[in-house]
Amino acid sequence: MPVDFSEQTLKQYSDFLSAGTPSPGGGSAAAMTAVLGISLGEMVANINSKKVKSNPQHAESKQRALNLGVIRSKLLNLVTKDAVVFEKLSKYWNDKSPLLEDALKNAASTPLEMCTLINEALNIASEEIDLTSAHLISDLSECGIILQAAFRSALFNIEINAKQIQDKEFTAEMRA
Repeated sequence: MPVDFSEQTLKQYSDFLSAGTPSPGGGSAAAMTAVLGISLGEMVANINSKKVKSNPQHAESKQRALNLGVIRSKLLNLVTKDAVVFEKLSKYWNDKSPLLEDALKNAASTPLEMCTLINEALNIASEEIDLTSAHLISDLSECGIILQAAFRSALFNIEINAKQIQDKEFTAEMRA
């Protein structure tokens, strides 16, 4: 049974990441990075939601915080899923298994799922811009910067794996 990284502390996760094994690797780290970025956006939305008396629009911030929390949970699960998928890919690659093609597709599909969730989180968090005070705008900006970095990292993982996939129809559909 693989380690469930969603149950590990950041120190434990970083110890696994730096251990000199192929998994967890960059895809898993991209998901964890996104989790941290979303956490900042969720924090800002939660703080903004407490200011309803000064601006009725802040009532929507609570729902955005809840939506970001759902996305954060999904991405936290992808931290482990990506590591598991990559372990299978490594095994099939080394064994020259006929299951390699499916493993490559899974290895590309997991970061694609990350990109979809990250994009959704960016859209939700950006709705907080006009409601956020000068004291919190740096946190919201960092949310965006971190999520953009996580998106680019996940996208890179998609491209690396897609280059190895023989099923060009699958890769064309994935890139669409």
